[in-house]
Amino acid sequence: MRRFLNRVWQLVSKHRHCLESSSPDLDSGRRLHQTINKVSEDIQALKYNTAIAALMEYLNALQLKPSLCEVELKSYLLMLAPFAPHLTEELWHQIGESSSIHQQTFPQANPEFLTQEQVTITVQINGRKRANILLSPTALQEEAIAIAKQTQSVQRYLENQEISRVVYVPGRILNLVT
Repeated sequence: MRRFLNRVWQLVSKHRHCLESSSPDLDSGRRLHQTINKVSEDIQALKYNTAIAALMEYLNALQLKPSLCEVELKSYLLMLAPFAPHLTEELWHQIGESSSIHQQTFPQANPEFLTQEQVTITVQINGRKRANILLSPTALQEEAIAIAKQTQSVQRYLENQEISRVVYVPGRILNLVT
């Protein structure tokens, strides 16, 4: 836990003077709001360990970025505040805020960012991974099969084969048994 909190301190120290006032791009915004949603739900369900794990994952993503938006850093500190109140209070003041972090409202997830337009589906032939395809999370089995059959790596394994069984889990996997 100490290493995690040290990484948070280093992140804020690195970016506190060069925060961008613009809003995050689409991918960063989606990741931010998914993290806000996950942490909010986990706190309400008293699943503190998984909430902290989500914060750790998001910290990893923030550390890879060359620059941070003010919204990202402030939201991160607000989500971390219930778990590390003294540290976040100090960091809150270091980024130039005069009021207490504990008087701020918890960030709210924007529902527009929570839905994914496309997900990666693993295509298996006889239980072995052969390809990945991009589909809508609500795609039907017929759509998934049609797109998978158009993929060159899948076509190679389906030549002169007849599909006897299809196992499709929407948003996750398509397994074609020949």
